Amino acid sequence: MIILKTNYLYAPVLSACLLLLQACSGGGSSTSTNCSLGGSANITVSGSVTFDRVPLSSSGALDFNNISQQPSKGVVVEAICNGVLTSTNSDSSGNYSLSIPGNTTGVFIRVKSQLLKTGTPSWDVSVSDESQASKLVFSIDGAAFNSGASAVTRNLNASSGWDGVNYSGARAAAPFAILDTIYDAMQLILTENSNAQFPALDVKWSADSTTGTFYTANTISVLGRITDSDEFDEHVIAHEWGHYFQDAFSRDDSIGGPHSSGNILDIRVAFSEGFGNAFSAMVTGDSQYKDSQGLSSGFTIDVESNNCGASQGWFNECSVQSVLYDLFDAAPDGTDNLELGFAPMYTVMTSSMPNTDAVTSLFSFITPYKALNPGSAASIDTLLLTDHAIASITDDEGTGRVLNPGNTDQTPVFETAFNIASLCVTGENGGYNGLGVTRFVQFTEPMGGGGAATFKATKVSTGLLSADPDMIIRASGQEIGRGESVVPNTETFAVNLVAGTTYVLELSEFASYGNVNYSPSGGASDITCFSITRT
Repeated sequence: MIILKTNYLYAPVLSACLLLLQACSGGGSSTSTNCSLGGSANITVSGSVTFDRVPLSSSGALDFNNISQQPSKGVVVEAICNGVLTSTNSDSSGNYSLSIPGNTTGVFIRVKSQLLKTGTPSWDVSVSDESQASKLVFSIDGAAFNSGASAVTRNLNASSGWDGVNYSGARAAAPFAILDTIYDAMQLILTENSNAQFPALDVKWSADSTTGTFYTANTISVLGRITDSDEFDEHVIAHEWGHYFQDAFSRDDSIGGPHSSGNILDIRVAFSEGFGNAFSAMVTGDSQYKDSQGLSSGFTIDVESNNCGASQGWFNECSVQSVLYDLFDAAPDGTDNLELGFAPMYTVMTSSMPNTDAVTSLFSFITPYKALNPGSAASIDTLLLTDHAIASITDDEGTGRVLNPGNTDQTPVFETAFNIASLCVTGENGGYNGLGVTRFVQFTEPMGGGGAATFKATKVSTGLLSADPDMIIRASGQEIGRGESVVPNTETFAVNLVAGTTYVLELSEFASYGNVNYSPSGGASDITCFSITRT
């Protein structure tokens, strides 16, 4: 447990054992040991809950000279007397009100780093200690007090722990800063779906966490080490929550992996990461994506910028984020004269993309988006082509691509028929998630067909001396079978298909191009081709 400086009224003497940033179990691991429940009429205990917000400067660095106290919105507030006496949530201004028996002695107020609401809408978001094996939710405790016979005010503030030079106290504000950004992200969704049921979300943080900031399976991990902490990086938190939104309300076929705005990426990754950046700007109302690095530096990305350099295109997260934000925002720039807001984006993300027969990409977003906004279709085409060299998108498969980066023919994006004499994969754009590491074949099992089918990939050209091809088959993003043996230069596997169902087969080379550390040689070994048969 770590000592926390807590703001409060009517308690000039601190109770050090209670003023803690601590990790508590669901019911609270510490209680008021000498609390005596009063028998008088109930009195009201109310106050405000705040946290220290360390803002980011225009360069993305933490600005410790302008720390401000911000309201902790929607957090769980409890009165503790030998256990939880009663509980409530703070409101959108950080205020709370509880009713407890008068003349109760030794009671104290606990604020948990948790957003909790049952019914409709509903959510349960908590920040727990990443360093602990079991789930322990952070909280701050006020000093014990006697309730007396009249209303009492108890204000609590989660301190940043910054003393003007360095972190010398508990970084109690961190979990509440994270929740504040998530609260704002949820409000954006609630503007379009006031009945939203948010799946429970666990956030993992500690002052020493080094595992990185990322989303996976209803969990967001957030860096906490002072050499690079992310708790005050609102864009970073909103970006990761955007992945949660895709997972919970939409569909995200991204395979993840390292990425930057200059990369030529797998189309699934480019869309997912571009959406995350654009979404963070929508949540924060700030098109300058900021990410602090250590205590005195950081970087920014202009999400709205149309200048994505030589790597612009349908495979680039910079192009994706710029297009998505231009569709959303009201500020014209470049060829952007659109002002469509979040509503159509939410509709497409929740109603159209989950059902695509292809994969989640800019193609499977823009196609239904244009159908939903037919009056803006021409302007969308102009925006795509003029600012990002992306030819008109007419279907989820990206048919008609003109821009084809690198030395490997990446078109068509989806092959559509077997047998295939030669389909080439490449590591020229980087390993694992570079464009071309995975190639796609889309096909629909004929009516009257179905049953067992065997797929075989065989190396047919120069390239890698020894290749390890793998294949996966999915239907609407769900895996139904895979072949990933280690037999050199060939892969064979069987799967049962259903008549009338559309499938996507993914071909990749695992041993070299599938390695996240693969470094392109610039030579023939960067490209290896395979035939694919179906029997």
